[in-house]
Amino acid sequence: MPAPGLVLQRLRRLATSTLNLNLSAEEEAALTRLDAVAGLDSLALLQLVSAVEKEFGIQLGPAELRSDLLADLPALAERLSARLGAAC
Repeated sequence: MPAPGLVLQRLRRLATSTLNLNLSAEEEAALTRLDAVAGLDSLALLQLVSAVEKEFGIQLGPAELRSDLLADLPALAERLSARLGAAC
């Protein structure tokens, strides 16, 4: 199973680039809540979901498509890490 910390790093980079967040390296490294730095409307969430699915080679299910989970990067990293580990 990939370590949640490594998945979290990938999610931070992915969210920063996908949502065009203008963050310093330090701000990106400390990012835990997307809703604190970005307006997460339905289009932004759709872009993020698409990018996550492409990056990790998975399809997010209904349990992962909640906006509160998508905004919480550590929780999403835990969920993805478990899913990726189960796929191995």
